[in-house]
Amino acid sequence: MTDYRNGNTYRNGLTYRGSSGVFQAPPLRQNISVSVKAAIATNVISMAKWAATKKADIQYSTAWENGHSTDYGLSTAWDKALPADAEYSVDWLASAAKLITEIKTAWGKPLAAGAEVRINWQQADAILPDTATMPWSETYRADTNVETGYLTISHRYEGEFYRNKENYRSFWKYRLENRQLALDNSLSTGWGGYTAKLNDNNIPWGDGFHIWGTETPLEWTSDTSPIPDQPAPAEPEISEFYNVATDLTVIDVATQTPLSIDSVSISLDIDSFAWTLTARVLNRASMNLAAPSKLIEVSTMGWAWVFLVESYTSTRGIATTWQINASSQSRMLDAPWQDASSHIDNTTTTWQQAVSALMPVGWEAVVTKIDDYTIPAGAWSYNNKTPKEALSELLETIGAVAIPDMATKKLHIQPRYKYAPWEYNLPTTEPDAIIHEAMILSESGQYRPANQHNGVWVSGNNQHGVIVEVMRYGTDGLPQAQDVYHELITDAAAGRQKGKQIIAASGSKTLTTIETIITDEQASPGLVLPGSIVEVVSDGETWRGLCLSVGVEGAGLPAITQTLTIERDHGDHS
Repeated sequence: MTDYRNGNTYRNGLTYRGSSGVFQAPPLRQNISVSVKAAIATNVISMAKWAATKKADIQYSTAWENGHSTDYGLSTAWDKALPADAEYSVDWLASAAKLITEIKTAWGKPLAAGAEVRINWQQADAILPDTATMPWSETYRADTNVETGYLTISHRYEGEFYRNKENYRSFWKYRLENRQLALDNSLSTGWGGYTAKLNDNNIPWGDGFHIWGTETPLEWTSDTSPIPDQPAPAEPEISEFYNVATDLTVIDVATQTPLSIDSVSISLDIDSFAWTLTARVLNRASMNLAAPSKLIEVSTMGWAWVFLVESYTSTRGIATTWQINASSQSRMLDAPWQDASSHIDNTTTTWQQAVSALMPVGWEAVVTKIDDYTIPAGAWSYNNKTPKEALSELLETIGAVAIPDMATKKLHIQPRYKYAPWEYNLPTTEPDAIIHEAMILSESGQYRPANQHNGVWVSGNNQHGVIVEVMRYGTDGLPQAQDVYHELITDAAAGRQKGKQIIAASGSKTLTTIETIITDEQASPGLVLPGSIVEVVSDGETWRGLCLSVGVEGAGLPAITQTLTIERDHGDHS
């Protein structure tokens, strides 16, 4: 006799997997029939009204019409349902009583059969009573709950695949290697041999989805042209004449009192640490507020500067006037506003950290387009220098300049040539300002011939320095400039940046002086600052150069202009 452990009855039409395949459950043996008046139990669908009492073997068949058993040992009047034996009493009007208490099945109904009686369910594998868990190589129903040693798992999943080397430890992921899991009545897939990305998996719930995302090719379009380092400037507006409404406002910073001042002239050179101002003061009250050591603010065309008044002269006559000279606040980084001091840095630092350390309280150094590098302990020192003087030494190391901010306590530090002349026309280079010839009021030029160098040796000291040979890309490095030495060439990055500035400064140049209009910052050319790359456009040619200086004249007058000195390179930069 084979026992089964399952809480469900064998309903006809269900499919079971055995050790040798998948089978359809048959009805009970065809040669077993039970006559219950008119009902013939030829299969399990026809249920006997005697509460599913079934004869398991023909030798135990009974003529129920006669109301007594053909079994000589179990002869019973069925109307009275008297037991034939106290141990095997059967109440035929109740649920089918078990004949042998030790023999039962897990399918929900007892079988009246002895140990020698077997029911062949077409090789359905039995689950032994002492089996605590069901191994996955055994057969189980795909549409029922299967109890495992971890938790009860429902096998009704939709669109899910699981891969894990453990058994069912989690409801959401597992992997069964070299086993088969029944997915429905006829289809199965091996958990060990497939992945969810295979399109040919035969799964009953449809095509499913890819847990790694769509496999639909995406079309990418992109602009492969180089990206400029900065936004393009405003295009100039070309006109036969320009109608500009000029203005001039000068106030005392401390009291915000307007001052009576005219004849303003403002200028800056690329190698200067400060903007300069000259102006005429028209009355005594204004002069008292614009006396030396006072801060005044000058605004014109949307641009504003803050100046420190340093000196004045007076002219007496019918109306006394005063001429004042002033500088931007960056002037206060030098004597007499700052004392000279000495310093040696005994810890490793960087070039930018050394620059920031020189800034007094309230000051800021804004560094752009400079590659920082390491300065070893003991390499950086200065003796009896003001912050401005010590900063000049750091700038000289790599060929940088400091452009003072017009109105705040900031220094904008950048390479003198933030683009070398051979980089002026690259797709990655955008100019800072564009001047059309229609905007040019006057122009002059001074030619300065010089040899073009393509290489240079740059070195530091013997203790901390390095030696770097710098060559312009695409050349053999010849002719070479004179060797350059500086204490703070302690890294190849320092030598490379210094060498590039030397090569960029070589070659024949023309210093072109252009007088043009000044506009607000929303229009072209705006105010052009030293260190800017300027593009000059004319019908004959377009060229770019480095702005070396700017001077603003006529603030408050009908004609306000800026005069630019632009260095135009004549080297071969093809």
